[in-house]
Amino acid sequence: EKARKEEEIRTALRDSEWKHLIETLSGKKITIKTRANAQGHLYQSLSSEMVAEEIDNAYDTVLPKGAIVLKQPIKLIGTTQVEIHLGSKKASITVEVEAS
Repeated sequence: EKARKEEEIRTALRDSEWKHLIETLSGKKITIKTRANAQGHLYQSLSSEMVAEEIDNAYDTVLPKGAIVLKQPIKLIGTTQVEIHLGSKKASITVEVEAS
């Protein structure tokens, strides 16, 4: 009984943190500078983990592993909409990739 109540409290705290993260990040934009060739192809594609790390650095957050949903790795310079899923909550953030 006590363990179940403690788990409910932990879940409520996590949900509260996730709600705050979603509110903080929803509609925001980050810029990632990386190496690219003259045609705009990145020398190293950007994975969801790399995007999460950039978001964490830009907004002083800690996104859980798997929170960033990419249909495929980012391979070109330009703008991409990225989904963030935290439990049942979702947000969208714009990722602008520029050549460095």
